[in-house]
Amino acid sequence: MKNFAKFLFLLFIGGFAQNKTEVQCIDAKKGTFLKNVLVYNFHTKTFNYSTNEGKAMLEYTSLKDSVLISKPGYEKEYTKVLNLKKNDFFVKLKENAETLDSVFLTSENRKNLEIKLKGKHKNYINSITSGVAIASLFELKKHDSCQIESIKFHFGKSSKTSKAFVRPLILLKNKEPAKPINILERSYAISLENLQTEHYVNLKPENLLLKKHQQYLIGIEVIQQEKEDINLPIQLIYNKKYTSFMRYLPVGNWVDMSSQSSFSINYELLFSCP
Repeated sequence: MKNFAKFLFLLFIGGFAQNKTEVQCIDAKKGTFLKNVLVYNFHTKTFNYSTNEGKAMLEYTSLKDSVLISKPGYEKEYTKVLNLKKNDFFVKLKENAETLDSVFLTSENRKNLEIKLKGKHKNYINSITSGVAIASLFELKKHDSCQIESIKFHFGKSSKTSKAFVRPLILLKNKEPAKPINILERSYAISLENLQTEHYVNLKPENLLLKKHQQYLIGIEVIQQEKEDINLPIQLIYNKKYTSFMRYLPVGNWVDMSSQSSFSINYELLFSCP
């Protein structure tokens, strides 16, 4: 009886054992290595990003595990571990038709916070402002609900200062389009001097569920504590299907930017969906 129980215990443990292998990510056209490619296993809910050599560790329990391979500016790849194995765990990603650019937030003469979109200066913000918020429209379409586990933003190199902060925003769009509701309980603010070009925020403590067909705004706030020079490039994706909004801090309403340009902040959401 003891031996039988031991066998069952070993069988149970073995059933959940994880395998590990490296996935090689390359550009389908250029044949070059792709770094910072997300490799996410929907079954184990584990993920890694590829190195400068285009290699990312994949953990899996079965060849039937579903995997997402994603990088901004490239078409997403949804596949099975079995298919990856057939291709010797080599993945070729194709560039998509979206174009990447940056919006520059600059403070000139310590008076106005200006926004530069596609080579054009626009003085949206007067001298009494303490910052600006930019967010893009998001709607969950494939699942009834999903929990956000993390979010990652892409920035260029900024002027280093501890007097300005950046924090993520996730807002619920309600009946008043100009006044969406903030649904993040924590601030997650980080100073510009500590901001990485790829800024990752762990949102698991929020237990935040997004619901199907509900509209959200996802973006960032840049907050000035003093009137000082700022030069923060925020990576954008331009496409006619995108809608983004801006808000002047501390008391401004959200304004639809569609008449100026159709773009989205370049971010990645990692979900856990039932």
